[in-house]
Amino acid sequence: MEVFNVSQNKKTSVMATQTKTVAPKNGVATQKGATNVAKKSEALNKRLPTDFTVQERISRLEHLRILVQKYSAVKTKENDMKTFLIEADGSQEYVIFFSGHDEKMRITNTSILKKLVQVIQSEMKSYRESVENDILSFSFDGEA
Repeated sequence: MEVFNVSQNKKTSVMATQTKTVAPKNGVATQKGATNVAKKSEALNKRLPTDFTVQERISRLEHLRILVQKYSAVKTKENDMKTFLIEADGSQEYVIFFSGHDEKMRITNTSILKKLVQVIQSEMKSYRESVENDILSFSFDGEA
């Protein structure tokens, strides 16, 4: 069956389904078919990429640019960490922590530095993977 949508000035196909009650093994009756209709109608109601205004597309493009900048920054830091590890010989490395009141603390213990580096690498990898997933799932329909 086709329905003419006045607000969008186009025809939409509507699928009719039957709902039947199914009794599964656990003894609880469920409605089958109603969820399929809901999913299909939701898919029909989604906007096509051509339905977006110029401003909406620009806004989404800016969002993608920010994600790309985040990805580039974390990849650069991961590469810096690899270079640090290659150059590290265990004798001259140190970390300095600064407080908000110009106090500082210098750490030179190699076992502590190794643990710090492992934590930093793990966090950077996790953050990079999160940004990668955001970029891969990005779409111009405004859902990602």
